[in-house]
Amino acid sequence: MQKALISLAVLSLVQLSYAALPVREFGEPMKTDFQMWHDNCEIYIPGVTQKEIDRVRQGHFDTENQAIKNYAACVWLESKGINLDMIMNKAILDLYLPRKVEEDEYIGYLLCAKENRDKKVSFVDKIWGMLECNYKRNPNDFIFI
Repeated sequence: MQKALISLAVLSLVQLSYAALPVREFGEPMKTDFQMWHDNCEIYIPGVTQKEIDRVRQGHFDTENQAIKNYAACVWLESKGINLDMIMNKAILDLYLPRKVEEDEYIGYLLCAKENRDKKVSFVDKIWGMLECNYKRNPNDFIFI
């Protein structure tokens, strides 16, 4: 049950968390699906506020609130953009990433996922580390829904 909830939270976070890129930059699937992921993860991961989501979009990863980390993991799993082994799904990312950043961002996500894959931390903390890595790599195209 916990694995399913974390998976749901990761997926929702991925689709609902975008910082520097406005929604209009995303394709139709992202515009419609991200709200569903966000809503699902909010249901399963209580305690996440819009203020915390906005702080992550601005590159603030210094939270002690486990709920925002769980939410992030939920969004990623909800979107099916990554699995519990930290393996990215290129077909899903191709579907959701804006065309203008698709290739660079995909490579960045691969590198950041790989950097966090073998860490001896929880899946949620691996996702959080991947997000922070992506922000540091390219804050202008950072995506956090």
